[in-house]
Amino acid sequence: MSEHTDNWPNYERFPYNYIDSQVEVVIDADLNYSKNPLIITGYASLDKIIDFLDKNYDRFSKNAESFNSIRILLGNEPYPTNKQEFSSSKQFSEEIVEYWLEQGISILKCYKVIAAIELLRSGKVYARIANKKLIHAKIYKGDNAITIGSSNFSNLGLKFQIEGNVRFRKQKEPERFDEACLLAERIWELGRDYKDELIKLLEQLLHKVDWREALARACVELLEGEWAKKYQTTSYFNDELQLWPSQEKGIAQAIWVIENVGSVLIADATGSGKTHMGSYLIKCLMNQIWKTGRKRRGIPVLICPPAVKNAWESEFTTCNHSLKTVSHGKLSNPNSDEDISSEDIDIRAIHRAQVLAVDEAHNFLNRGSNRTKAIFRNIADYVLLFTATPINKSSRDLLGIIELLGADNFDDGLLEYLKPIWNNRGKLNEKMSPNLRETLRDAIQQFTVRRTKTILNRMIDEEPERYKDRFGKQCRYPEHLSKSFTCGETDSDRAIAQQIRDETQKLLGLMYLTKIPQLPEYLRNQGRTEENFIEWQLKRAKLQAAYMIMVCLRSSRAALLEHIYGTEYAKKLFKLLGQVKKEDTGNSIKKLQDIAGKLPKNNLEIELPDWLGDSSKHKQACNEEINIYKNIANLCENQMSDSRQETKARQIIRLLDNHKLVIAFDSSLISLHDIKHHLEKYQRGKVIIATGNDNKERERINQMFQLGSQESGIIALCSDAMSEGVNLQQASAVIQLTMPSVMRLAEQRIGRIDRMDSPHSTIEVLWPKDSNEFALRSSESKFLARHNLVSNLLRSNLPLPEDFSPEEDTNSSDDVVTSEADLANLKNKMQDSESPEWKDVFDPVRSLIEGARPLVSREKYNEIRTSQARTNSCFSFVQAETHEAWAFFAIAGTEWGAPRWVYLDDENNNPITDLDKISKKLREKNLFSRDEYSDRETAIIHLEKFLKAVIRHEKMLLPQKKQRAIDEMEFIIEKYKIKAVKEKNNDREILCNKIIDLFKEVELGQQRVDLSLLAEWWIDLIRPHWFERLKEHRRSKPLRLQDIRNDLIQNPISTKDLNEVFKLPKVKPLDERIVAAIIGMW
Repeated sequence: MSEHTDNWPNYERFPYNYIDSQVEVVIDADLNYSKNPLIITGYASLDKIIDFLDKNYDRFSKNAESFNSIRILLGNEPYPTNKQEFSSSKQFSEEIVEYWLEQGISILKCYKVIAAIELLRSGKVYARIANKKLIHAKIYKGDNAITIGSSNFSNLGLKFQIEGNVRFRKQKEPERFDEACLLAERIWELGRDYKDELIKLLEQLLHKVDWREALARACVELLEGEWAKKYQTTSYFNDELQLWPSQEKGIAQAIWVIENVGSVLIADATGSGKTHMGSYLIKCLMNQIWKTGRKRRGIPVLICPPAVKNAWESEFTTCNHSLKTVSHGKLSNPNSDEDISSEDIDIRAIHRAQVLAVDEAHNFLNRGSNRTKAIFRNIADYVLLFTATPINKSSRDLLGIIELLGADNFDDGLLEYLKPIWNNRGKLNEKMSPNLRETLRDAIQQFTVRRTKTILNRMIDEEPERYKDRFGKQCRYPEHLSKSFTCGETDSDRAIAQQIRDETQKLLGLMYLTKIPQLPEYLRNQGRTEENFIEWQLKRAKLQAAYMIMVCLRSSRAALLEHIYGTEYAKKLFKLLGQVKKEDTGNSIKKLQDIAGKLPKNNLEIELPDWLGDSSKHKQACNEEINIYKNIANLCENQMSDSRQETKARQIIRLLDNHKLVIAFDSSLISLHDIKHHLEKYQRGKVIIATGNDNKERERINQMFQLGSQESGIIALCSDAMSEGVNLQQASAVIQLTMPSVMRLAEQRIGRIDRMDSPHSTIEVLWPKDSNEFALRSSESKFLARHNLVSNLLRSNLPLPEDFSPEEDTNSSDDVVTSEADLANLKNKMQDSESPEWKDVFDPVRSLIEGARPLVSREKYNEIRTSQARTNSCFSFVQAETHEAWAFFAIAGTEWGAPRWVYLDDENNNPITDLDKISKKLREKNLFSRDEYSDRETAIIHLEKFLKAVIRHEKMLLPQKKQRAIDEMEFIIEKYKIKAVKEKNNDREILCNKIIDLFKEVELGQQRVDLSLLAEWWIDLIRPHWFERLKEHRRSKPLRLQDIRNDLIQNPISTKDLNEVFKLPKVKPLDERIVAAIIGMW
């Protein structure tokens, strides 16, 4: 006996845990050499019981007579309760299951569980649980000794806690031994059989399966999002519209992206219920912030278009949460009709938001705009961007989104790659190089959640009964009946249009040359000269003048004459009644008259052409330009017919014959009034013009066309202001009176009726097919290019008509599409080479269960997805093709974390966490031809090595921003330690050492501080320094965490604040959080 336990009783008679003495040593000896051991213990001892059964399985395998029988009775645990007995033993059994499914056990026990199950099935092991009365006894009966006391059959009870036990040996105290054995037998008799239920529980905890089932379980963990329900709160009111499964999964997938990348872009198809889903997503994130005890508890701020502000606020009221909403318009026009003090409050709220959400985020991609500047200086933990159309004008839109999501959320390699692109952002267009296209695709995929209408409809097919609108009707995206219509131009009109096009080539664009800007520095750095720059400026003005003429002509004659002579002139000419606009617009001739002879301000050092540098020649050039405009106006007014407008009117009437409610879109307000004038001649139905600029007018249209409306025979002529913020799904037909030039506009126009809760199974969409003379090649070809670009990068939601193309232009060098083959050629020419369509972050996972080459059948996936049985962890060992072991793990999140996938080729290599790369690795393994691996001992050795490798690189499971936060924290604390040593501040040095220990690798089975919460704690701690740096003006690049190192060194964080780190919770060991594992062995 140790000198330190001299005053303690003999621990063989009174087993205890102290200094060198352990209860386990005594009890193991008694049980392991007994033919008929009996264990009565609390159910929290199950993992130790598995170890005990595994040992006896080995003995039994070598010698079937090694023992006669093993009996185990699981009693209750001393958790707070006033119960004296159970209402039923079933209730107690459920308590055991709930405890262990929540607790989990290490995957390293996988073969031990198999051994325990086989031993139970052999009939040599009997298991019971308390039946009616609560049993709290702890008794360990061997053939020659019995121990009774407080020690549970667990590591704590047998090794670490101070326990009080008494032991009676048959040889020395036979009477006491017999009495104790009798007590054990009587308690055993109070139990009821639990063997089959215990086998079921063990299989739920760790289940050996085929690799297909393990992979299916891993996919379900990510795609179904059951883990995310812990973020949700209970609904108390019956008026809360239930989330559709697609919305529940969308929330889970968005949280997964946030947890693994740092911010999220939600680019689901228009009409998928974004506002409803988004409000609950923000609520879930705020719940997480509050429940994890974050140091900073800020507010969520939502920036949205004015038209949907009320809809968002209504959703948040319904889901019982609050947030601050700020309208786009207020940020774009800080000096509008809103007072300055209110605007300042909104800007301050945006800058301080903890969760910052931006609806219709495609409106925030121009770094120079007021509204974009307003949101760049935020310190939000999470940025959520919502847009169904992330590509609006070109691929550079995607770079703007990356900036909004935060540079620290992306890896260093990508940021270095994008530096020259950001510097050259003005020159980036659809003709991107294959390398750039692939880089952008890979970057975007990491933070994008995008379910197309096809995907969402497939999700509906899986659980149709759960997709109901507010009237209880089945929801589903309608099928598109997309058609083109010829615009009815006469041969004469086409000839006149060509004359007008020819006249536009004479224009200089003087209206667009009132100021000559200076050469931007980034262009100068790239070797551009002022001569190059002015040449480009002159070309731009000329093209813009010609473009405006042709875009107006394609819309209507009224629009072109308004552009040339002004709104009032066009109104009188076409006999349009009522107010078309609040103010007169257009009137290019008057604008040219006003600037004639007034030279543009030249910010270049070189001389301009004489018609821009000499006043008299400038006046002469303006007069010549005026004459060109008058010639164009004369051709339009006096020689061209109204055949195009009449044809469009007939198309609208045809639609009204087959649809109760019809919507027509055009970008020009005067064209809408003109088409109304034509429609009224038919005296069919009610024609309403909806500009969207008046709230009452918008609400009126919304009431007429909203879901459930009983209105009929109405035509809504809508401007593009009505293309977002209103749901008009009771209508079943949309006609585009002019072809939109940007993807956003096209998708949003159709999205007014193409919605998941549409009451129609089919909707009709008409697209204009202009004759070549009217076609806008510069616009239409860009629309096609953008449609293909979106298909390539993000997958488009717009089915175009098969015959969609203008007629061939024999007099132009511009590309004109005339057939499907030409469309393919244009796509190839634009992209240089064919590339696969863009996918969102979860598509690599979906590809494993569906599509052309699934690894797991959809049937197997659905079997796992719909199974009522709960399984904590499953594993599969397979034969590897080569002499290289590999491992795939699906790891459950921490209490508030999302699950992760991890792949390792070798125990010494960094783990792969990218879903796309993991998917490709699994495909390379040729799993279909792999046999089960049966060498138990070798398998466990490799499994342990792989788990240690994951623990060694556990920081890599965090998003980039949190990884950087941990790195910066470690760097700063090291600096603090050096300073403390130098200043002989022992307390500060000890504190720094304790914090540094938090970063160190832990052993298998050992708890550690939650690294995700540690990173969040550090970010909260340094946020005041971050906020001060964000106030700096004229920052040319995004602010990074590493940029505030000197601030933190020069102004150290106090010892008091640093001590708060030790309040952070610890997490379950990683080996107890494995949901599914596939290990390849050789």
